[in-house]
Amino acid sequence: MIENEQDLISAINQSRPNGSMFPGNPLDKVHRQMTGGLGHSGNMSAQDTIIAQVVMADKKVRSAVRELTSALFKLNDKQAAQKLLGEHIIMLNSIFSEFE
Repeated sequence: MIENEQDLISAINQSRPNGSMFPGNPLDKVHRQMTGGLGHSGNMSAQDTIIAQVVMADKKVRSAVRELTSALFKLNDKQAAQKLLGEHIIMLNSIFSEFE
């Protein structure tokens, strides 16, 4: 029996193949690929600046998702959590389809 939300988060993390619901380092493979050549000449191009903005925004989104997940566990209302997360999935799916 799981007694509190921290135990629940730990149980979920232990059931994950990589040991965590969220990657420990937000600067993952995609970020490394995007930022591999940034500032290579000492000056950042307009494209380098945009890439840096994308990476920073992505880090903020990942942090916000972690905070949201923690808050939803504390709320302990599965229906509300599913509804809210479902709305986010629909939003992200719409954005994703713009890039297809």
